[in-house]
Amino acid sequence: MCCLWRLLVPVLLIVPLHAAAGMPGADEKWRHFQSEHFELYSRNTEGESRDLLHSLELVHAIFFETFGFTVTRAVPVTVYFFSREKHFETYKPEAYRKIDNIAAFYHPGLDRGIMTMAPLPSYEAAQRLAFGSYTHHLFRLMNERPPVWYERGVSGIFRNLELTAKQFELGKADPQQVSRLQTARLLPVDVLLAADHKSDAYMANQNNDLFPDESWALVHYLYFGEHKLPRERVREFVGYALATSQKFDAADTQQMFADTLGLTYEKMNRELERYFRNGRYGYSRVPLPAVASAKSYAMRKVPVAEIDLRLAELAMRANQSPQGKLALLQAAERPADAVRAQEVLGAAAAGQGEWDQAVERWAQALAAGSTNPAIIHELAQYEGRRRFQRFDLYFRLPDDDAASLRGLLEKSIAAAPQQSSGYELLAWVEATAREPQVRNVNLVQQNFPRLKVKDRTLLALAVVRLRLGDKAGATELLDALEKGERSDWVRYGIEHTRAQLEDRPVNRANLPAGASRRTSPVPPLRMQIGKPPQ
Repeated sequence: MCCLWRLLVPVLLIVPLHAAAGMPGADEKWRHFQSEHFELYSRNTEGESRDLLHSLELVHAIFFETFGFTVTRAVPVTVYFFSREKHFETYKPEAYRKIDNIAAFYHPGLDRGIMTMAPLPSYEAAQRLAFGSYTHHLFRLMNERPPVWYERGVSGIFRNLELTAKQFELGKADPQQVSRLQTARLLPVDVLLAADHKSDAYMANQNNDLFPDESWALVHYLYFGEHKLPRERVREFVGYALATSQKFDAADTQQMFADTLGLTYEKMNRELERYFRNGRYGYSRVPLPAVASAKSYAMRKVPVAEIDLRLAELAMRANQSPQGKLALLQAAERPADAVRAQEVLGAAAAGQGEWDQAVERWAQALAAGSTNPAIIHELAQYEGRRRFQRFDLYFRLPDDDAASLRGLLEKSIAAAPQQSSGYELLAWVEATAREPQVRNVNLVQQNFPRLKVKDRTLLALAVVRLRLGDKAGATELLDALEKGERSDWVRYGIEHTRAQLEDRPVNRANLPAGASRRTSPVPPLRMQIGKPPQ
């Protein structure tokens, strides 16, 4: 009996304390709003909450519809709108606590994006912070990882967005921002372009606003400045910067800057100095895009238990909170809360490089009913990396695995039809399945022009033709591949596939190393296997 009492005491002490100790800010005054692209947890008034959500939907439409950008990833986004400063401060990421004037932040989880807003005396100021913060998520929907100067610059442009009843004004300058730039000692353009999130130029100049201010100024000059730079050359340089942001080369960037914009860095430094001081900044007036009205958004009161769990999620995402993680681990064991908890715990595991645990968590989330397109995409891509790292002409996906991957890719493509990676992976599923599905082969072919990794995909299509007995079609695609540059992996695959086509041994002399991953344009696929999908 004595021993039993010693075992029971900790339980009796822990349970009541945990039940009473909720997350800071959790109470019965939160509301949940749902629009087409956002879920919002708000502790502010219904009117402010609906207006904020409507404005964010307008920003989403402006970014993608008005400017023609394309959604290539489906990633949900959750917005937290606090009404008390002390509660917002509790969830502010540690890295931001040393920076003044941070009243909104964005956290990019693999399963969803999180945007968090502090209460502000001015609702218009809160709106502007939300606009700038949301642009970080918009780049994720484009599947882009832009250079820091461009991301912060575009964020600044949208932060100054003004909405009226019938139109929006994009590109207006913030007088305080301009004033700061006019008195600051500016960063040289080459330093600005080379900066990443860990560089001294970025870290040392966030608190005094120099880096975001000057990033805004450079982007504003390129898009709205009174200069004679052809717009297509500006787009060409920005496209180059986006494509090379993860493999920055200082010399190549300087050369591209000169070739496309016709400016040296020294001249650009002088141009920006002049631009700050002349006081004339152009902007665009464009009619508002059509979005659902603010009154149409579903609203419900949030039970305390639910907001407590959502704030635990926020604490874990922002600061790896042990209290938040414990709450999510407990929620994962409850059927009613398991879906979201498993999604978050999987994303946290993936962020720490624990992919086996992440996959297990996400698989449990799907089994519990998750329809989150972001984790569906991540699971499919993980399986693709695991299955197709090596080229093996004789490898065959087991039927169950092929069906599972097809199912994931079907859902991923349905959520983001303009993506690239889903079609690329689908090509290899059909190249290695015991019975290739012609409908999927045609789907890949129809979307081939937009794919980013064309050489590997074209090789997969050649393998499919070989397996279906179309040796002439397979040879045609291999010939097209050999006219352009291709990766070592693809060169290896070409030789093995040709050897099979020609019924000969592999010629090791045809396996050179050191080729680029880039591909030249290839001829259109003339053969249509079966009927295209309707």
